[in-house]
Amino acid sequence: MARIDWKAYGIEIGTNRASGQVKVLCPQCTPTRTNKSDRSLSCNLATGEFMCHHCDWHGVAVVLTDAEKKEWLQNQPWYNPTPIRHEKKTYKKPEPKNAKAVSDRALKWFEGRGISAATVAAMKITEGLEFMPQKGKEFNTVQFNYYKNETLVNTKFRTGDKCFKLVQGAELLPYNIDAIKDTKECIITEGEMDALSFYECGRTDVVSVPNGANANLSYLTTTLPT
Repeated sequence: MARIDWKAYGIEIGTNRASGQVKVLCPQCTPTRTNKSDRSLSCNLATGEFMCHHCDWHGVAVVLTDAEKKEWLQNQPWYNPTPIRHEKKTYKKPEPKNAKAVSDRALKWFEGRGISAATVAAMKITEGLEFMPQKGKEFNTVQFNYYKNETLVNTKFRTGDKCFKLVQGAELLPYNIDAIKDTKECIITEGEMDALSFYECGRTDVVSVPNGANANLSYLTTTLPT
């Protein structure tokens, strides 16, 4: 049966009486008060009810058995005895594109930012036309391809004037995640270009968040490559 347990709430009653009202020190506010002798916590010994007249801490010092907890739970209107089934989420894969190797013009653009053609090739960056909603038409883009276990699972398209787009419905995951599957530490950057800069300096254990300074942090639960 349910029982009153003052010590479970940190309350020292100091009496064996089973009824009546007593005032004792409040474990919530006494340690921080100037007057540490003020018995501001009023306790009903019969019902287990308590309330502090200084900090307003209140409650009922009753401990339930497991059976009583289960009974209380089953009586709640929101209780659902059916276990929640977490179905594995399915993601859309990028459709095959007429992607091509990065053009000399685009390589010049990368070189102007300190990124060599060798790094562009190592990171499997491509180029091609893509419909960009910001422009309302197809536009030439640089394509940062997101691989997981060497399988293409997402692509970020970028125009020269910094319009971006990820594949809708594709898995959101860090860029270059395959590079850190056997590492004890890694560098995390805010964008793909930052990751390329570290790669250029010899730090291949670098990833980038997929969506910059965005509130959507679902990629943090991404399963690492096997």
